[in-house]
Amino acid sequence: YGRKLELDLLRKRILDFKDGYRQNVALIGDRYIGKTFLLQKFLSEAASPDLVEVYVDVEQKDIGFFCRKIAGSVLYEFSKIHHLPLHDDLNLLLESTQSSLPQTVSLIQRIQKHLHQEKKFEAYKDIIALPQVFSAETGLFCVFVFDEFHDMQDWGGPEIFQELGKVVMTQKQSLYIFSSSCGDEARTILSEKLSLLFGNFEIVDVGALDLETCGEYIAHHLPALVIGDDLKNFLIDFTGGQPLYLRLLCEAMFSLCVVHHQKEIFLPVLSRAVEDVLFDPWG
Repeated sequence: YGRKLELDLLRKRILDFKDGYRQNVALIGDRYIGKTFLLQKFLSEAASPDLVEVYVDVEQKDIGFFCRKIAGSVLYEFSKIHHLPLHDDLNLLLESTQSSLPQTVSLIQRIQKHLHQEKKFEAYKDIIALPQVFSAETGLFCVFVFDEFHDMQDWGGPEIFQELGKVVMTQKQSLYIFSSSCGDEARTILSEKLSLLFGNFEIVDVGALDLETCGEYIAHHLPALVIGDDLKNFLIDFTGGQPLYLRLLCEAMFSLCVVHHQKEIFLPVLSRAVEDVLFDPWG
């Protein structure tokens, strides 16, 4: 719901990117504010035969996961575009794309060897170089989304972002979108550890939903139920327009109305829902 300004900006960045102008983006907002849903909506709309999209949730993940996720996603998306067999297993994807992508497959096999030998930093340097090799071999554009990107610093300190900075600057056929729930930390990384890229990343603050969108959001989660403007406005003010909190309270009210066969939400229902969500051990 809502997010029109943010979605319009991301859509424009994709169109500009395909026209030869690249502007990487960093979405920053509180946890549970809806950044991941926003990214998923954007990626579902951006899908096209000349674009490979790779989404990686970096939160509490290691380099091995990061490498396998990118490699598998790149091969899977290529296979989907060219109607090749689709596999969830990376080795099967390597086998089915070997003849079409010899250079890309060779690099991924080298990355696998590095991981097997516990040479994780070497694997990392190769995986962030993969987009350049893949695009040169296929002519396809790539969009890489790193959700909660600040967690990458746990993999080895500042050199992680230094290496990333080097390749992002040169990979003209790859667009990078970062997101983070740790605003101060993310801005520090962008301004210090990725200082060469700071001017190349557009920071977008993702905040709470506006008043009108909150009203639509409440109506969606309370289908066929009537709720007065006074209670609706209280809900919006009480939750600060945070979609997660709005959804949880609406679900609690909806369940109470179903149990008690009510079609309209009155103050006792709202009070009980707040009590259940905030104070019940399972709330």
